[in-house]
Amino acid sequence: MSKERVVAFTDAVLAIIMTILVLDLDKPDPLTWSGFGKLWPQFLAYAFSFFWLGSMWVHLHIEWSGVKLVDQPVLWTSITLLFFCSLIPYSTSLVAGNFYSSTAQAFYGIDVIVLTITNIALSWRLERANLKVISKDYAALMKVRLNALSWDLAIKIVGIMITLTIWPPAMLVFTLAAAMFLFLKSASAERRMQVKIKKDALANNGMATPDDVAAVGGSAEEYLAAIEAAKQAAKEADEGDKQ
Repeated sequence: MSKERVVAFTDAVLAIIMTILVLDLDKPDPLTWSGFGKLWPQFLAYAFSFFWLGSMWVHLHIEWSGVKLVDQPVLWTSITLLFFCSLIPYSTSLVAGNFYSSTAQAFYGIDVIVLTITNIALSWRLERANLKVISKDYAALMKVRLNALSWDLAIKIVGIMITLTIWPPAMLVFTLAAAMFLFLKSASAERRMQVKIKKDALANNGMATPDDVAAVGGSAEEYLAAIEAAKQAAKEADEGDKQ
């Protein structure tokens, strides 16, 4: 199976799951602002789950951007990931209706923790399947992602422990905190890689390789435009020094 079919299938399933989340929201009774206010646990749980799934989709998009080969283990790991994703609307509805229940929050936590473990397994399988064909920059990005996912998992484990012992809503809070950490870690790695790619492209007469461009999910036009701008700035600086 081609990479494009797997990515399209994953995108479609995640889009459906994220849409289903809103269907579990109750209508306010009575239909007043105070009625909406009473539903705050549902809206909070919905927002947390929606943006958490959204952040996972963003990171999957970045990860798959440099993938070239897909094998059977990758396919089945992807299917397993989507299976646990499909449980998110159900676990979210439990939390929304029983916000301070440690059992409901722990069930939600188990789901997101198993999802994270499956995500780590998928990253590992993708790296193994593409070990001989990916660029060094993309391989480095995958290692950073695996490291970040490990910390992401640790944060969620701490969250479920606090949920079961001290404060039930901690699971939602720690899940959001883990997503923010993963975003900041990945964004930092991407910025460093973009700088390296631009420097390498300048050293090679402005020619960035397709693998380098794909490694950060950018377009060749964007990088080459930036390179030309850097060249022009360097040229103007040299002319200014000569004057």
